[in-house]
Amino acid sequence: MTNTAYEATNSGETPVIAVWFSCGAASAVAAKLTLEKYGKTHTVRVLNNPVAEEDDDNQRFLKDVEQWLGVKIETVINPMFPSCSTVDVWEHQRYMSGIAGAPCTKALKKLARKYWEQGNRSDSIVLGFTSEESHRVENFRKNERHDLIPVLVDAGLTKSDCFNILLNAGITLPRIYHLGYPNANCIGCVKATSPTYWNHVRKVHPDVFTQRAEQSRKFGVRLVRHKGVRMFLDELPEDAVGRPMKNMDFECGIFCAPSSEKDEAEASNDQFTLSSGEVHAMDNGLETLVRYATKRIVELESLLLVDVHETVWPAEVGMVYSQVESAGVLPAHHQRRLKHHINRMWLEKMPVPSIITAARSLAIAMEKYA
Repeated sequence: MTNTAYEATNSGETPVIAVWFSCGAASAVAAKLTLEKYGKTHTVRVLNNPVAEEDDDNQRFLKDVEQWLGVKIETVINPMFPSCSTVDVWEHQRYMSGIAGAPCTKALKKLARKYWEQGNRSDSIVLGFTSEESHRVENFRKNERHDLIPVLVDAGLTKSDCFNILLNAGITLPRIYHLGYPNANCIGCVKATSPTYWNHVRKVHPDVFTQRAEQSRKFGVRLVRHKGVRMFLDELPEDAVGRPMKNMDFECGIFCAPSSEKDEAEASNDQFTLSSGEVHAMDNGLETLVRYATKRIVELESLLLVDVHETVWPAEVGMVYSQVESAGVLPAHHQRRLKHHINRMWLEKMPVPSIITAARSLAIAMEKYA
């Protein structure tokens, strides 16, 4: 692992490390380790993006962590959304969540960070990625900033380790954890798709569940997946369950991604979907990709072949689509669906040759449903 991003610049000025604290346990410990390791040679600034829909106790936790660190935690917001409210973002964007993530995270965290970086020096960045999340480190370096310092990964610390470090320091964890939630995110996180999670919200925060159900209806977003079917929250049976919440991971940070298809599938006992993550975990062979494509078709059928509206697709989608020889013979509605799935696989960062192979198999299978 190279350390070039951590070294002082030639300007003679002290390099600056920006630590982004999310009011979660992992980012708190990441800030502590960064100050201990780099505090004498770097200027370390700890920054937080407040979100109105987070639990009120998160601010108590922030103050406790601030005392523990011995530095001021600075507030950074996107001036376009001074309320720091996810609801305001959804209303503005007319969109809640989808395959590219949630607009609230982009607006309130990612764009807030970029706005701050325009007026402040930041030679390196630290996020609360734990040792279980090394793949997220590489994704962030590839797509956002190469100068990420993975202090928790380098130290081999898990999320559980971070909990113990805080408890040993006498810091009470955010109330949201004690309420049974897996992360210190907003209550009713729209990146979650598990019936276990949403029924937990319904039980612990029924007012939030009702609000999200009404909002998702308003914007036409089926936030939850149960038994292979995406549905509105008000359609979710109260006894529906998926994976235990302690195993979930839809951490909300400045590098936003929706719940992976693997998470969605396991969370709802989905017998239809094979995720791109599972494809990567296997041998990426043709047989696996064909099985992936076939299962996607079954999923489409179970969703009553929902319409994909005409849209302008990224150039990368067109490039892959042009490599699918049989695509031109498909009906227009299937061509749109094929492009939709190509776009989805591209966003999930599947290798281009694998996307092409899967798309070809998907097109062949679609011919049976023409």
